[in-house]
Amino acid sequence: MDIHFSSDDADVSILGASLKTDVTGTVSVTVLAPPVQDKKFKVYASMRKDFGKIAFDLATYPPPLLIISDGPTYDFEIEAIGGTRDAALTIDNIGERTASGIVPVDLPAPFSFKGGSYPGTDGTCNNVLEPGGSCLVVLSFAPSELGLKTATLRLDYKDGSIDRTAERGLQGVGAELGKLVISDDPL
Repeated sequence: MDIHFSSDDADVSILGASLKTDVTGTVSVTVLAPPVQDKKFKVYASMRKDFGKIAFDLATYPPPLLIISDGPTYDFEIEAIGGTRDAALTIDNIGERTASGIVPVDLPAPFSFKGGSYPGTDGTCNNVLEPGGSCLVVLSFAPSELGLKTATLRLDYKDGSIDRTAERGLQGVGAELGKLVISDDPL
């Protein structure tokens, strides 16, 4: 039996639009849809003109969506010069697809992954995060000079062949330790 496939959407391509069933009555068709998030479209199958069309509602998958906690900017607050303050941030995949190839972009000093490398000492992330999954990265803020310091934690990852990025601002203030002087001089 011949089956013809079509779509009214100009962005949708159907490979092998007219096919014959195999001995089990099964037919397979490849549908190429545009790489657009959660795009809905119809594909029609017709066997003969007098049978009409059967419509199939299809949709592209939404991309994985990595969210980094404590946003829009994580504040390490005030830390003494020469000291270190650590923070664990949660990475959540709230998308419907696996985020793969997760790679951090280097953090500028005085920020770093605790222990020197991703995901940081006691961090649980790796380079893949399943839908609904979460993991931890552990960061350190170790100021060596006075003042406000800012950076961006950036994780690059893939949604199939599409490159994506998750970001979280970081800030902290380097300060001198307080000094207390005790003297027997009268005021």
